[in-house]
Amino acid sequence: METKTLIKDIHKTRFGMEGTMYYPLFRREINVHFDDSEIVEYAQLCAEYLCSMPEETIDRLCIYMIRYFEEFREYVGEDEINMPKEVKGREILNYVYPNVLIVEKPDNSDIIGFHIECDCEWEIEHGLEFTIKDDKILYVGSFDDMPAWYKERLDYAGFYGSDKDINMNYADKEV
Repeated sequence: METKTLIKDIHKTRFGMEGTMYYPLFRREINVHFDDSEIVEYAQLCAEYLCSMPEETIDRLCIYMIRYFEEFREYVGEDEINMPKEVKGREILNYVYPNVLIVEKPDNSDIIGFHIECDCEWEIEHGLEFTIKDDKILYVGSFDDMPAWYKERLDYAGFYGSDKDINMNYADKEV
């Protein structure tokens, strides 16, 4: 399988490898960070998935982002957030600003897994992160470094529950 070269200007840093890519959903360039040169091709596959993410996955992601926004708004009060009181569907994407696609060495390179660090209008201090693995959204919440392959950390965050006082993760458990 031939991969597209979506990640440009790849170079080594003291933290691993970095490059940039265009993220069409948000119409902006973002950084890409991955562990080392051994997974360049895998990182390209993750970038390719991100650029062609299924519409249903984008719609679920928006639902989870809206949950995060609404619970945060309720927690801090409406006057503290410079956003409309109600945001529906993909409107939430207008208030999210992806910065970095983060790709760790996979446990199984046949499965796409990554997480993305974003800024967002409602939580300027901790931002937003989402984690996807095998076309399932595993995590949506404040940035807490939730790699797709770090099961213990993801298990600790749990999944969304409308009966919880406060959630760490706003994604449903997807099967």
